[in-house]
Amino acid sequence: MALREEWYHLGERLNWRLVRTLDIASILLLDAVILLFGYGLIWLVETLTDSGNSYFAVAIEISGGTFLLLYLVFVVGDLWEFLRSS
Repeated sequence: MALREEWYHLGERLNWRLVRTLDIASILLLDAVILLFGYGLIWLVETLTDSGNSYFAVAIEISGGTFLLLYLVFVVGDLWEFLRSS
């Protein structure tokens, strides 16, 4: 009878680990989509605008850096929320 309980608890632990793995994978996938979308917008602005103006080139660089900073804050917040919930 004890062997049956051990297998049951093993199944519960594996199920819990699988759910956690899927949760973290979905969080990282969503964050990757946001990152690609942001880089796509930055690339679009750089290709569609004339970067001959040095002030405009600096503004593009600052916006790219700001986007990366906000992205990192978003990722850390997502991971922190995930770790707190588990």
